[in-house]
Amino acid sequence: MIIEFEYTIDDLQEALTAHRRTFAKTGGTRVVPRWLGWSVFGGLAVLLILIQFRPTAQPTPPVLPWILIFACIWLFTFFWNRRFAAKYIWRSQPSFQLRRTLDADPSRLIIDDAQRRTEKKWTSIRQFVETANLFLLYTGEHAFDMVPKRAFASPAKVDEFRALLEQEVHQPTGGFPVTPSQSLPPPDHKG
Repeated sequence: MIIEFEYTIDDLQEALTAHRRTFAKTGGTRVVPRWLGWSVFGGLAVLLILIQFRPTAQPTPPVLPWILIFACIWLFTFFWNRRFAAKYIWRSQPSFQLRRTLDADPSRLIIDDAQRRTEKKWTSIRQFVETANLFLLYTGEHAFDMVPKRAFASPAKVDEFRALLEQEVHQPTGGFPVTPSQSLPPPDHKG
């Protein structure tokens, strides 16, 4: 099966959203877990409020405005990252804007663009995720290839590709494949 396609920024946004959801479901490793970030933020907010309103003989500097400034900056950064990540990646990676050709059969998968050609065995695809408009083919925890469904000529071709993925992509078992070795015949000790 050979198809040609180009990514759009909407494809990238959908892929990033699906990746965040998939990543959250699988419990992947993060540099800083989300619960830890929220806990630190909440703890600092409570601590600063307690300091602000504690009864003392000495006046304390106003801390509440700093809490609000910190919260606004943190929330702006958090939501900006989610909203504009796709645009930033799209602009900083011109290779996303190249026309691609995908050639897939039961023995291998080839993705070709004007700059590189990558041939993969199906064992290198760890999992696939299907969204409304894309197939995401994961080769690692954070590495995936996108295949837009609009590239297929008909819904039957989409179903055919899905069936190929279901047949060839298997969850890794955690080790490496072991191929049984063939035993050699005993040496001939004729004198």
